Amino acid sequence: MHGSRFNDTQVIIEVKEQELKKQKRALDKLHESYEEDMITKQVFLERKAIRSRQIQKLEEELRDIRKVVVDERNYPTVEQIYERMGQFRELWGASMTSEEKNRALKKLVERTVYDREGDRVELTICYK
Repeated sequence: MHGSRFNDTQVIIEVKEQELKKQKRALDKLHESYEEDMITKQVFLERKAIRSRQIQKLEEELRDIRKVVVDERNYPTVEQIYERMGQFRELWGASMTSEEKNRALKKLVERTVYDREGDRVELTICYK
């Protein structure tokens, strides 16, 4: 199951990268058209704004996808997941303090990534 998701994500990345290259080539051609007086400045600026927004959107999508993608080799086996869950349950059940509960959580969570933009906070939890 994990391999399939990884492959699907890789395909999505490749498609988005191809679309990004296409948009960048189109922007280059737009510059050439303007330099060769094939289009007016107004048309150039309008089309440039559209292409630039599309390029920015694709770059953001690719960055977001890559942020979440983990190399398939790093996925734990089902047995490893059950073992970690068992360790977590034992430690959590015996935990009395916040520090002990944090140690229990470290059996499952490798790190938590905080991405703050203004009032918006995005959390990405990276499991072991």
